Amino acid sequence: MMSEQSIESHRTIAEESAGIAEAVISAEPATRPSYALIATWPFSLAGVGVGAEILAAGGSATDAAEAVVRLIERDPQIRSVGKGGCPNLIGEMELDAAFMDGRTFRVGAVAALQNFAHPVSVARHIMEHCKHNMLVGSGAEQYAAEHDFEQDSMYTPESIKFWQEQYAKIQGGQAQDYLFSHDTVGTLALDSRGDMVAATSTSGYAMKLPGRVGDSPLIGSGFYVDYLIGGATATGLGEDLMKGLVSYEAVSLMARGLNPQEAAVETLNRLVQRLLRARREDESIPKTEKDLPKETELAIICLDRHGNHGGAANHPGFAYAVAVDGAEPKIIEVT
Repeated sequence: MMSEQSIESHRTIAEESAGIAEAVISAEPATRPSYALIATWPFSLAGVGVGAEILAAGGSATDAAEAVVRLIERDPQIRSVGKGGCPNLIGEMELDAAFMDGRTFRVGAVAALQNFAHPVSVARHIMEHCKHNMLVGSGAEQYAAEHDFEQDSMYTPESIKFWQEQYAKIQGGQAQDYLFSHDTVGTLALDSRGDMVAATSTSGYAMKLPGRVGDSPLIGSGFYVDYLIGGATATGLGEDLMKGLVSYEAVSLMARGLNPQEAAVETLNRLVQRLLRARREDESIPKTEKDLPKETELAIICLDRHGNHGGAANHPGFAYAVAVDGAEPKIIEVT
């Protein structure tokens, strides 16, 4: 277990050289709450409210987490998940999602799934009924069709317009916009039985190459949960998040005694410092470009088995939604 002085020194390093922001959270409760639920980004607030109602009524963490993500997947105003998400380079909508049960260690995930309304529900079904952990592309679509999951076009007029504008920029040699590119929904739920789950869903990197898969459906990177310890889920540039196995790393740090807030900060600090070192040592990168590029936005949230939570990010503007034990769902800003 790291000392308080050691933790503070790492925070100082993060703040001064890596720009890691962290959430301000209350002290650890004396007893475990009957439930706790957190999810990335303010757009998750309504979903967290729905999930909290399920948990408050004695429902399972699995049902609550799925409800959170499904609400977001069907909201066309959320431009990075499900309906109306970000198309790939050739205009296809390839969606990724995952589910993990922290008690059974069962995992289900889909990647590059097209034309199904709720990838997270397909991922849950794989977790509960399939001998494999992940299905991709046409295999995932065949599985979803065979099990009668709802099919739907995931395009909206706004997503088509966005693709047309970005494609024109790329064809004209201009840099594309990185708006809406990294906002994965990731949720962690703890129920009254002490069960914990993680669930994620995303349309991934805007204008990505066909077949690209980020961190969100990858166990240990986009999500990880162990009901004996806690869970973590990440959002941001998957190409870099997966290099640090950040969700597994955060849960490992909680197992060693760090609280969720400390684990979130330390995990991102370690990854950012390692990425910076790699860029400094990479002779192919010009000396004037040794800092992390603008698109390297990284964030993580953590929840332990006692209902404590925390979050960290290396960029401004990140926040997460939380509901604990009957309290009104709220947004925690990571500053």
